[in-house]
Amino acid sequence: MLAELLSPVGNMEHLKIAVLSGASSVYLSGKLYGARQYADNFSVDEIRDAVEYAHLHNVKVYVTVNTLIKESELIDCLDYLKELYFIGVDAVLIQDIGLLQVIRKYIPGLNIHASTQMKIKNVEELRWAKESGISRVVLPRELNLKELKRITKEAHKIGLEVEIFVHGAQCYSYSGECLLSSFIGGRSGNRGTCGQPCRQAYNIEVSNQNNKKYQLNKNPEYFLSPRDLSLYDKLSILSKIGIDCIKIEGRMRSNEYVMVTTRTYRQALNHLNHKDKKEKTIQKSKEDLNLVFNRKTSTGHLFNDDTNKIINPIKPGHQGLYIGEIHDYDGNDIYIKLKENLINIPQKGDGLVIEGKLKDTNKNGYYGFDISGDPKFKKSKVYWNKNRLIKDKVEDKILIVRKVKENKKEQIKIKKHCKVYLTKQNQISKDLKQLLNNKIKPMYKKSVLNLSFYMENKNPVLKGTVRIGDGRIIKHTYRGVEPWQKAKNKPITPEVIEKQMSKIKNSPYYLEEVKVSSIEKNLFAPISELNNIRREFLKELETKIIESYIPQNIKEVKHNIKEYKNTKQKNHNHKKNTLELSIYVNDLEILKNIDDTIFKRVYFQIPPKDNNLLSENKVDISYCVNQIKEAREISEPKDFELIWMWPEILHDSLLDDFIRITGILNKTMPVPSIMTQQLGLEDYFKNKFNIDSYGTYSLNIMNTETIQNLEKFKLLTLSPEISKKDYADIINNISSSENLEVLIFGNIISMISWKNILSDKMKKKIKNLDNPDNKINKIYLSDKKGNKYPIHSTMNNNELIILNDKDYSLLDYVDYLISLGYSNFSIDLRWKNKKYIEKISKICNNLIINNNDDDVEGLVNNYTIGNFNRGLK
Repeated sequence: MLAELLSPVGNMEHLKIAVLSGASSVYLSGKLYGARQYADNFSVDEIRDAVEYAHLHNVKVYVTVNTLIKESELIDCLDYLKELYFIGVDAVLIQDIGLLQVIRKYIPGLNIHASTQMKIKNVEELRWAKESGISRVVLPRELNLKELKRITKEAHKIGLEVEIFVHGAQCYSYSGECLLSSFIGGRSGNRGTCGQPCRQAYNIEVSNQNNKKYQLNKNPEYFLSPRDLSLYDKLSILSKIGIDCIKIEGRMRSNEYVMVTTRTYRQALNHLNHKDKKEKTIQKSKEDLNLVFNRKTSTGHLFNDDTNKIINPIKPGHQGLYIGEIHDYDGNDIYIKLKENLINIPQKGDGLVIEGKLKDTNKNGYYGFDISGDPKFKKSKVYWNKNRLIKDKVEDKILIVRKVKENKKEQIKIKKHCKVYLTKQNQISKDLKQLLNNKIKPMYKKSVLNLSFYMENKNPVLKGTVRIGDGRIIKHTYRGVEPWQKAKNKPITPEVIEKQMSKIKNSPYYLEEVKVSSIEKNLFAPISELNNIRREFLKELETKIIESYIPQNIKEVKHNIKEYKNTKQKNHNHKKNTLELSIYVNDLEILKNIDDTIFKRVYFQIPPKDNNLLSENKVDISYCVNQIKEAREISEPKDFELIWMWPEILHDSLLDDFIRITGILNKTMPVPSIMTQQLGLEDYFKNKFNIDSYGTYSLNIMNTETIQNLEKFKLLTLSPEISKKDYADIINNISSSENLEVLIFGNIISMISWKNILSDKMKKKIKNLDNPDNKINKIYLSDKKGNKYPIHSTMNNNELIILNDKDYSLLDYVDYLISLGYSNFSIDLRWKNKKYIEKISKICNNLIINNNDDDVEGLVNNYTIGNFNRGLK
């Protein structure tokens, strides 16, 4: 069975293009709660129109409600979900864990897909997803092929569908794990307003133990800008794995992009089993995909873990289709040596970009222009103009083009061997117009219609049976109001009736048969009346098909939501709890010096065996066991609870390793409780090892519904993205805050990535600098403002962490948080030195434990409060 083809839709025109180009389903967003808030997006009425149009053409509609939901938005979001359900959308994509509980309880018929931001990345989380009412998971782009095979197999065993991205933009950060844009300017990727800092240029700096700094690159480069994903060549492999749905990214891209990507992948899916598929057709498809948009392409992590082949540090925008290189330039005409087997030959009015060096500097530059006049082909030993003869022999075709007058001033030195790209093609725009004007055959799956025309008491009756795309049969009968009269001259014939009933061109139906029977002789009806019967029948049938998607339990859902609103209208008074402070560390030497009179809990994360980005770190079972054993020995005589902090991202193999480590530890000692964002193992930890689960802030908790849905965790850390008002809203709508913790100071992880920031070239430069007398010990990403973001490795060779450039501090607002009723606070001092940790520990002890803020002012500099006051857009 072919995989479902899911296309991006940013507006109504996108929708029609995607449907006509062969999409099986589309995904779109409303004006709120979607992860692409800068797309045009749809009002509720527009979503209704979109759903009706799509359903008539056997295309499913999924609506993205995949932002994190604030406490103050829960009721409004539920009302919105209710409207989507009543419209008949086929599913909603969500990220917020709290919405799972709300939908299951109050809108149980609404189909739920887990967005990739929910990070369902291993088999245990698949099981959790199934138990939570999810029917499909959109898997992370960071999985490799082996992991994808295992997860798909397990998902199908438990009745879950699997969806993956096959084309379009990729994030540098693991989806759902990026706070960089949020902390830079309040534009959160988790709230649909990402400012795309990963598409900005940066420098990479290193420093040694004496704090001497070295910049590794001469000019800023786009180290965080991934190439676009393209798995066009890998569809047969994905088909054999059994992927249920393949997804194209691009709700903010052009109409041409939607048409070409959808059409190309549809054709590829339809011809998967055709061994005689022409190589020229494949080449044309690849060229078209590159032409409509690409930042260079890669097969991503599924087929390639080499960062050098995933990142494009040179250019973060549209690259275009590479067509060849400059052979010569005489100031007017440009001579391009075309690459071998190029199919998309530039034409008049097409757009070209030449890549070279800027005239005033040695930096990379680009010159774009439209072609003026009809391009000409020349071969070797021919005149370029009347006075100039090619001296060198050129076997390949030379294309001669001229710039339009408006763009004659180039910004780069156009020299031999400069690369040339085709970035715009008029023919694609023409194809799009023809598609929308029904001059190109549409590629959607038509419903199969059978018609029967007969007379009852001289009244015409048109009866139809239609089999729509999901296999359901819908029947409809239309009866004419006026009886037909006897013919004065020429009576109507069955052949004429059949002909008129068959006129359904450009409709969403494939007419299988028209039966005409029981027609009395000598009856007359004008052709206009026959046409009217057909039109009214089709109009009523359309309504019936649309209504067949509308749920039947609308009254029940309305009652449920009214009940929910009543339960949310409660304010809770919180008793004064003992104030407690936790600390995050990742060094055994630091752990030895933790003051147990200050800290109630210590979250200890095992550091990498070799804390060096140049090293190939892999999980060493013995090393990990010994680290936790030693941490336990250090902690045993002290009066704090040791909690073992697991890696944030646990693919199956890493999860298996850590469960194995836990089992080994359990044979010789009581295992510490675990801090994790892993879902679905809370009962396992409790029953098997008698330990508790603590939730990290990477669980992205912004509302009380998420807190309740994660009630099996002993303690949950709220998201550091939330604001002053959000903290108040949460605590006012929950009966107890004893299981909540607030991060008030320390490192904020801006990004967790599966893409190493250091190319082979960069690693070589660091190795040349690094020696016993000049030990390189810090690596930073530096932006144009001079902000420096520390980069760290972990024990997982795939994972890389980028910290925020400033420490996060709510120390000035602790009194406010305590007044609300919060009592558990934490500071994250991983990667900090002993002196700094002692300083911050003293401040927090005075502030929280001793209720004395005299030592706070002036001791902490260069910090950020994130979104605490400004809130998130």
